[in-house]
Amino acid sequence: MLISFQKLCGQFERELPEIWTKIIAHIETLKGVFTIYKELEAALIFKYRAKPEQISVVVTYLHDSGALLWYPDIKELRPYVFHNIPALTNLLSVFFHHASEDVWEERIRNFKPFRNSKGHFVEVEEFEEQYQTLQETGIMNAELLYHLIQTESEFSNFDSVSVALGILHKFKLMFGPIRHQDQPAFVIPFFSSGYQSDRLPYKDYPLRFRIEFNFKGLALPQYLYHEMSIDSVLKCFRKATDTLRLVSNGVTVYHKRSALRFTHDHKSRKATIEMTADIGELANNVWATLQKVTKRVIYDAEHGWSAARFVCLFFCPHCLLKGNPHPRRKVNPDWCFPTYTKLNPVRKAGLHYNWESIDCGAMEPVICGTDIEVPYCLTAPGTLCV
Repeated sequence: MLISFQKLCGQFERELPEIWTKIIAHIETLKGVFTIYKELEAALIFKYRAKPEQISVVVTYLHDSGALLWYPDIKELRPYVFHNIPALTNLLSVFFHHASEDVWEERIRNFKPFRNSKGHFVEVEEFEEQYQTLQETGIMNAELLYHLIQTESEFSNFDSVSVALGILHKFKLMFGPIRHQDQPAFVIPFFSSGYQSDRLPYKDYPLRFRIEFNFKGLALPQYLYHEMSIDSVLKCFRKATDTLRLVSNGVTVYHKRSALRFTHDHKSRKATIEMTADIGELANNVWATLQKVTKRVIYDAEHGWSAARFVCLFFCPHCLLKGNPHPRRKVNPDWCFPTYTKLNPVRKAGLHYNWESIDCGAMEPVICGTDIEVPYCLTAPGTLCV
């Protein structure tokens, strides 16, 4: 039976075209980590008179077979062909290692001062402080990130660092850049340790909102939960990144007299957004911010995982204020769903998802059972928009 199977498989064997063999042999001689696709194409056309479509097919074939990596559909990575796979693995191991604590201890022991982009020497005390910040917040100083890439990976020159950043972004391992403590930085959520506390930030503040997502259908990958939480917070709290705190299962951000906590659990397929604020913060449009964060989460879920199906639960703010252990809730309120606007037909046909659109007047009141006379601003939070 095995012999018969081998004969059957032999019927499907085909020799590669000669031009394919030449292109593959040429790529195998390349040095470094990556090559510019246009330069590779020009060299193959000049040397072997290969056609552009032949080159594209061969490089795609090598990508599909795992011999190299090429991402023509990703704008930032489209120009590059990564022909040195072990070098990419080494890049990832710089930041994600099974013995991460031992690696950082060795870095501190063997640390040598280096000059940053401003000409300032970074000493071991500052290096340790930046590492401590990374552990506590999940945020890495950009100078530290560049230094590690240049000294511990094959992406050693200045131009290749931006390519390395593009790879880390592509694999959803890093987000940013952001401004943190008045310096450029990047968010690396998988560095975060600990878990969200059960204690809600500013728990004594009277204004409380809670949105819960239950994701149905095909399970979302863990990185998408990080992406939804970080992306939504960064989009809506651009000026509050100094107060950003990441943990393994979420993120918390403080802004003036309000706080937002995003908690997720990929195993139970749930994500919860909670926001607290002092009444005096109504002028800062807390409710509008919550709507934007919610719509951004839905946008990321639908665009990042087309198989996602979700149920959105909005809990009555008055029930939360009164401490009701079983607060009333509304399932899939209209305001949380996508708002589509027509695109300029000259630029692009179709519809555009406007996740920032806020419709305060269309808010449907949540029926609350905790009191007879319920403040309207708590049963219909849309009235909070100013």
